[in-house]
Amino acid sequence: MIKGHTDIDIWNTGFFINADYFSDDFIIYNNTGKDLTRKTLAHPFFHNNSYKTTYTSFILCLSGTSEIEIDSINYSTKENTLLMMVPNQIIKYNEISEDYKAHLIMISNKYFDTRDNFYKMMSLLIPLKNHPCVNLNIAETDLLKTYHVLLYKKISEENNLFRDFTIQYLIQATFYEVCQLLLKHLEIKKKKLPHKEDIFKQFLKLVETHHYKERDISFYAEKLCLTPKYLSSIIRDVSGELAGNWIDNYVIIEAKALLISSNLTIQEICYKLNFSTPSSFTRFFKRITGMSPRKFRTLKVFPNLIE
Repeated sequence: MIKGHTDIDIWNTGFFINADYFSDDFIIYNNTGKDLTRKTLAHPFFHNNSYKTTYTSFILCLSGTSEIEIDSINYSTKENTLLMMVPNQIIKYNEISEDYKAHLIMISNKYFDTRDNFYKMMSLLIPLKNHPCVNLNIAETDLLKTYHVLLYKKISEENNLFRDFTIQYLIQATFYEVCQLLLKHLEIKKKKLPHKEDIFKQFLKLVETHHYKERDISFYAEKLCLTPKYLSSIIRDVSGELAGNWIDNYVIIEAKALLISSNLTIQEICYKLNFSTPSSFTRFFKRITGMSPRKFRTLKVFPNLIE
């Protein structure tokens, strides 16, 4: 049982300096075993020490074995094992064999926060927190290897003007493929979800439908025949996020889309999203994004006007 953990910003540990690709948003290894088996360097962060994930990662084991503890549950990996970790899980590497090799992709939370379609996708993957590990067949492993070969090829093209953009979209494609494989193996769609996860799923459906007009947790609690306090505790237990954060993010997603792709004025967007005044909308938007709606629109639509 994990009794304590360390909060570590992986991007600032210096451990991944030998990664094949390292940016503010991504860390990619063609063979992570070359670093994870160096126990003298890895020990402070990975060996027999628990830490909380601040990223999403997927690991495809190519050879060797590992023993990893995720939220107090032990998982064993071997050749063709696919492992996915999502934010706010407690991780502890117990054993990594000397012949361990694996493809590794890590995606920062910051990247997800700035990609609306990814945020929605992540909201559908909460059940994977409890089912992070599957053994793939040869064809499925080869499929993921193909994605990684493409990634590795682009990583090597340092003079390619579109290199970073191509890597970004290849990672997105790999992310969706990994999710599909996990869902396929676990058959989550066919299984009866645990009670709390089922309530969370219903909550998200309601938020997607009503976030235009309703931003109070009491509205959603009433729809689900629950008290606001109980619904809030369920949302936090299942997702690690406050219910209000989920509602706010759906509103922000809609606001960003309207600011970028419509000709509506900020005042019209304000009323469309059921804010009482433009100033209240501006305060809400700035609190979450750190900038005003006007600056966001200029930055996204007319980027050359922003220094």
